[in-house]
This record gives sequence, C-alpha cells and structure tokens, in this order.
Amino acid sequence: MESRPVRTPNDGEPSGDESTEPGASSIAARLIAPVHEGFLSISVVDTVALGVSIAAMVYLNQRTSPNHLPLLVASLASSALLLFSLPGLDIARSWNVIAGQFLGALAGFICVTLLGNHPAVVAGCAVALALVLMRIAHAIHPPGAATALIVVIVPADQAARFMVFPVLAGAVLITAFAWLVHVGERHVTARIRPNEATTPD
Repeated sequence: MESRPVRTPNDGEPSGDESTEPGASSIAARLIAPVHEGFLSISVVDTVALGVSIAAMVYLNQRTSPNHLPLLVASLASSALLLFSLPGLDIARSWNVIAGQFLGALAGFICVTLLGNHPAVVAGCAVALALVLMRIAHAIHPPGAATALIVVIVPADQAARFMVFPVLAGAVLITAFAWLVHVGERHVTARIRPNEATTPD
C-alpha cells in the first residue's frame, strides 16, 4: 500500500487564516476533551465546573441561611461528581439525581418518624427503604442512600423541610448547572469539528 505524504507548513501552499484558527480550536478542544481512565471521563472544563458548583452552593448557604441550615448536603457533592464525570450513566441522569436525592431524604424522614430513637435500626431501614423507593421510581442514585443515612444520624436534618431545602433544591441546582455546562461543551465541539474537517490531511 502507498503511504500518503505528510504535508508540512513548508510545502509552499498558502495557509490563509488556518494558521491561527486551528490553534484556538485546539486549545478549546483540549479544555473540553475528556480524559479517559477506566469508566471515568472528565475534562478540564468539567473539573472546574464541579468545583465551581460546590463553591456556589456553599456561598449561597452562607448568604441566605442565617441559622446555617446547610444548602450543601455532603452527598450532593457525590451527585455533582457523577454529573460531571460520568454523565452517560443511568445513575447520573437528571431524573435519577433529583428523584434519588429526594427519595433518599424521604426514606430517612419516614424511618426516623416511625421507628424513633434506635439509630442502628433506623439507619438500616432508611437505606433499605431508599433503595426500594428509588427502584420503584426508576431513579437509582447511590448518593441518595447516603442522604437517607445523613437524615438518620444528624438530628438537625430530621425535619420535613430538609427534603425540599436543601436536598431537592440542591439537587436541582447542581443538575441544572451540569446541564448548562454539557450543552456549552457540545456547542463548542460542534464549532470546532468543521475546522478540523477542513484541516489538510
């Protein structure tokens, strides 16, 4: 088979504006291109967006919650990690994240209300009930089980409002932010690919 000659910038062909445009495109491509490591797939943009989403939630909590009710539940950080690093998995779908977190909090609240002050029993039942509810709703989301456990072991979180704020509000917030970032990445990718298609072989 014949090998195709590799063209270089010194072949005497005019490069036009291609000398600058591919450079800008390659920088953008490197920022949004995912680095694959096993099942993990995350880009520079996703990594920064993950940190920004968590920082924003903590900042909002500091500004809007005079009694320090946490907007950031620890398990929401795990949800954010899934949204940005493994967006293709079912457990990272928007429905799974939002419903899974809410149902986890609901399971913890139900078990605390019905079973009283028996932490070990309540914790086991809460996580098990969270799994059942998520199965029924087709919203399996592992961090939701952690939310159920948080409700059981943190007395301040054993209130009905905790299911709505911060759990539901936080889940919606990080899901919406992740969606915006992914849409932006797809838009940039779509603009880069035509440039790559016109690059000489």
